[in-house]
Amino acid sequence: MINKYTIIGTLGILIFSSGLCIFGEAIIRKYQNLDFLQ
Repeated sequence: MINKYTIIGTLGILIFSSGLCIFGEAIIRKYQNLDFLQ
């Protein structure tokens, strides 16, 4: 039997890492747009 805390922890890490990826990509696109405007 898999521990439910292991499942919750894995889901939390996946959601956190995907959130970081989306946040980082938004920052990169923001800076690319600034470079493009200049």
